[in-house]
Amino acid sequence: MINEAKSVAIAAALEAGNYMKRQFLQPSFVHEKGNDGDLVTNVDFECERIILQHITETFPTHQIQSEEFGDNGYESEWLWLIDPLDGTNNFALDLPLFSVSISLMYKKKAVLSVIYEPMVDQLYCAIEDEGSYVNNERFTMTRTEKELRQLSVAWIQGHHVQRTREAV
Repeated sequence: MINEAKSVAIAAALEAGNYMKRQFLQPSFVHEKGNDGDLVTNVDFECERIILQHITETFPTHQIQSEEFGDNGYESEWLWLIDPLDGTNNFALDLPLFSVSISLMYKKKAVLSVIYEPMVDQLYCAIEDEGSYVNNERFTMTRTEKELRQLSVAWIQGHHVQRTREAV
């Protein structure tokens, strides 16, 4: 099941990401989503349609929670979480820093994650108990104290989060 899900997620991410890449720097319909400065474009919706088509063709009874279309209404032990264009504001501002993000949960536990950065053609995949891969090459880290101190960690918060007391 997980291997089939991995294949579907990778195919969906690559197709959506390649569509994004073709649309980058092209005129897009952009409008504000909510009152927090978040944006949404026609590219978000088309990428989400591409991803949903891949998933529902193979897993028609799985629950799906996607950023633009929301919850598909199914109850299932399997839950797909989709951000079709993670970094929409960057995309809309012509900054080439965005990705496709697809994750799969089983019984509320993450079992698969696929992230594709189309502008640099980087495909990340992590599978529970199998490890993480970048462009099909295993990604590993050593765990020495010296190396951990040298790590850089980046965190980007959404517009609505930045106004919460916990994020300040």
